[in-house]
Amino acid sequence: MRATIEFTRYRLPMLILSLAVIATGLVMTIQRGGFNLSVDLAGGLSQQIQIARPALVVELREGTEMEVAVQQTADRIVLRATEVLGQTALRFADYPSLGAMAEAIEEVPGVVAATALEPALASAELLAESPQPRDGRLVLHAGAAGGEPLSIDAVRAALGSLDKVSIRTIGVRAEQQFVIRVEVAADDDTEMQAAQRQVRTLLAGEFGDDSLIVRSTDFVGRRFSQILSQQAVWLIVVALVLIMVYVGFRFRPEYSVAALVAVAHDVLVLIGVLGTFRIEVSTATIAALLTIVGYSLNDTIVIFDRVRENVSLMRDADLRRVIDTSITQSLARTLITSLTTLLAVVAIYVFARGPIRTFALAVIIGVIVGTYSSMYIASPIVLLLQRRRRPASGDRRAAARAPVAPAAPKPDAGDSRRPAASGAAGEPKPAPAPAPAAPRPAGPRVQPVSKRRNKKRKGG
Repeated sequence: MRATIEFTRYRLPMLILSLAVIATGLVMTIQRGGFNLSVDLAGGLSQQIQIARPALVVELREGTEMEVAVQQTADRIVLRATEVLGQTALRFADYPSLGAMAEAIEEVPGVVAATALEPALASAELLAESPQPRDGRLVLHAGAAGGEPLSIDAVRAALGSLDKVSIRTIGVRAEQQFVIRVEVAADDDTEMQAAQRQVRTLLAGEFGDDSLIVRSTDFVGRRFSQILSQQAVWLIVVALVLIMVYVGFRFRPEYSVAALVAVAHDVLVLIGVLGTFRIEVSTATIAALLTIVGYSLNDTIVIFDRVRENVSLMRDADLRRVIDTSITQSLARTLITSLTTLLAVVAIYVFARGPIRTFALAVIIGVIVGTYSSMYIASPIVLLLQRRRRPASGDRRAAARAPVAPAAPKPDAGDSRRPAASGAAGEPKPAPAPAPAAPRPAGPRVQPVSKRRNKKRKGG
């Protein structure tokens, strides 16, 4: 028989641990200035900027509109102009160095000059990008030349004059890519463009204008971000209420309260981790929260369903024993499901980039915390709220084994076998105590031995 793990034995230390983790997370979040809200939830300007070394400068003829795209996957540079000038594709294999590539670009219609700042550098070292013309010039960039990558502190110092700005590094550190977010009070395009110009001016003054690559630019108005934040909060609240109604309908009210507390515990722990480590809270994070709510509820429901079955099967056991047995029986299934989910989510976290990576990180935390709460939070709360205690198994068995003394038979009037008077005391000699009868077995009712003897005497 499988040994039962006493999970409820450690319910008090685990409860203290959970409260400590939640309190620490909330305190650290407050000390660090609140959550690191994305531009979707906070509103403002968000730019992804890469700082790289300029390698090739292309000057366009006045009035010429041209798009240049470095396609690393196809190993070529594509130059697209108007319908009259057409499109030109230059392969890295045909022009292996930047010097040769610059000479080929000069032959393209609409190009005045192309200058390779490092002629001997391989063309394959160019970064994949689609730069926009600035003052009739296009600048193509190469990867880092080696040495120590640019630190985030240097970028933060360059933007030190801006108010309410946040900076974080994305991707590999050697790529020197940063996400810069600036809060904008107004919702009009004028403020957004002014913030864009200010960010570029400050970075260009520190690192050079030709070294900047603007990968993406997003702007969300404050009013839209407030509406989005309110909808996200309502989504979580409605999900918790529906969970409480569902569990209360399927099980009992105390099970509903326990499931709600366990889910709220998981959400609070995740929120504390996001605030402590300044992980960006975006719409992907809200989706991860809802995913965690459903996952944690699934684990809790499986254990509650096993508890309900064992309550009717283990009638001689108290509720604590039933809960420990139910968790032990579900332990293998819970661990296998959690590990399988973690394998998929960890792969997403390792290989993905952008918001989906934050989503995967939040789900990883939620799976671990949800597995813990289903065993050490939800079930012990059911035990705490269950007012009606089942009798202990040992007490019930002892009551079943207790002998029941049969009623003493009435002596016959003519029976000569009466107890004689005792000696000097003149008191009657007490009759010997009858032997205790064996416990009544299950099956047809059998008369006591004393009653059968009386019937034989009367018949004789």
